[in-house]
Amino acid sequence: MRHLCALGVSALAAAALLVPPAAASPPPDPISIDAHSPSILLCQVPKSSADIYGEVTFPIGQGCDVAPAIGPVLHVAAPTYGLTAADEQDGHSNGERTAPDERVAIYFSGDRASQGVPGTHYAIEENNGQAAGDRYVTFGFTAVGPGGVIGGGFCAPPTTIVQTIPGPRNQLSLNQDQFNLIPSIRPSVLNRRRILDNTDALEITRFDLNGDRVHDLPVYFTVDKVGPSFPGRPSDIFVSPPGAAAPLLFAPAAQIGVTNQDNVDAIAVWDVNFNFVADPGIDFIVFSLDRGSPSLGGASAADLWVSDFTGNRCLYLPAGQLGMQRCDNVDAVDVENVIQIHEEPPFEADPVEPHEPGDPTGDPTETG
Repeated sequence: MRHLCALGVSALAAAALLVPPAAASPPPDPISIDAHSPSILLCQVPKSSADIYGEVTFPIGQGCDVAPAIGPVLHVAAPTYGLTAADEQDGHSNGERTAPDERVAIYFSGDRASQGVPGTHYAIEENNGQAAGDRYVTFGFTAVGPGGVIGGGFCAPPTTIVQTIPGPRNQLSLNQDQFNLIPSIRPSVLNRRRILDNTDALEITRFDLNGDRVHDLPVYFTVDKVGPSFPGRPSDIFVSPPGAAAPLLFAPAAQIGVTNQDNVDAIAVWDVNFNFVADPGIDFIVFSLDRGSPSLGGASAADLWVSDFTGNRCLYLPAGQLGMQRCDNVDAVDVENVIQIHEEPPFEADPVEPHEPGDPTGDPTETG
């Protein structure tokens, strides 16, 4: 049975953490999926890596690997915020509402090659072949907010996740079937064929507030370097103001503290004055860099960085604090002042049991 556990910063130390199960499945919050996700190829209704998806209600688990092939549900279409179906969105944010100095929980997703630290929920679900579409959350809050690590051209030491309750460093917040992603299976079920969608961007709150598929909140976003709309600009941050189809340049690479050869991947943006311009020393961004970005040097693609848009960036949270390994890659990120867990803790699937729809034998030697 699914449960909802919502922890505020002050509530994390409380003895009783669980609240009664929600009456219905929690509304999946907006995500995007990468261009290699099988939903883009298998769904009867075309899907795009530039569209934003969400809004799934019961019944969940209606991915395009089962009938009827509903798949991820459109939340905001790419053309309404300035992209085309041929683009690939790499990260999105609707603007953080927490104060830049506030302690936060980190929500994130990893790519298909990421494994997670053994014993974490990410590692368990990766062993089950279904981690890349899930949403995870740190089981604790950062010791300091992003604004406490950077300022005046200097970097403070990176922060840590403070856990006052024992448990895995990352926990499963939402399983991919709640987004109608592939595979359409619950946690702790073995996805032997390892065919799965990859959540490429996430946000905990909606962009479209009235259901008309147009963003009522701004869409801050990054793109892959091969897309037609902004070719060769994978390290710039763009913003589409509410209802606007023509995006603006929010911050160029140099203002973030990276180069044009880098690929800014996951983002969470503070636009404090809500003016759609990155004000140096006032606004902030927490972000990751994709594998192959020159600015990583010897750092990990699962590390999180912070910039105050003065051309300076600092290491905000090392990969291990997220329960991820140095060889992993954080593909999507959001920061919030609440921890929401909508799933029971996963466990490693039994390889001799039936695994997934259409696989009644459970034969672990069958490759499909």
